[in-house]
Amino acid sequence: MEIAGPASGRMLPTLVLRGPQGEEVPLWRYRARCPLVILVHRGPTDLPWVRTFAARYADFHEAQAEVLAVGPEPLLGLPFPTLLDHGGRLAAALALQPPAIMVADRPGEVWAAWGDATLESLPDPDEVRSWLEYAMSECRECFCCELVWPAELMGR
Repeated sequence: MEIAGPASGRMLPTLVLRGPQGEEVPLWRYRARCPLVILVHRGPTDLPWVRTFAARYADFHEAQAEVLAVGPEPLLGLPFPTLLDHGGRLAAALALQPPAIMVADRPGEVWAAWGDATLESLPDPDEVRSWLEYAMSECRECFCCELVWPAELMGR
């Protein structure tokens, strides 16, 4: 399944997942702070795929977005948070089958998502970054609006 385009009408669910040490981590802890790229993995077998995004984490962070790895087991050695979702509730809420990728804006609307696919058919970090930039440019909460007053009236 693929979700693509603005106004998908799908929101990230309000879930409490687990951190690597078993602590409760509500998804909203990340959701309202910045746009998100969520990598839903199947476990250690997907680690090489997740590492392709880890290698580009600075690019996503520069775009003021957070990357999350969510799956049934913790993946260690990543520069971004890893959350545990033993029952696959996040992917199921959006009718996606791991491995999956989601791009969500700050309020939690899903702008693009890919699942029910093989790793080879999922988009690469460049394509995901372009969706992220598109979502941020269209989201009022994610991207600063243009000034409507002339600079001379603003005292600049």
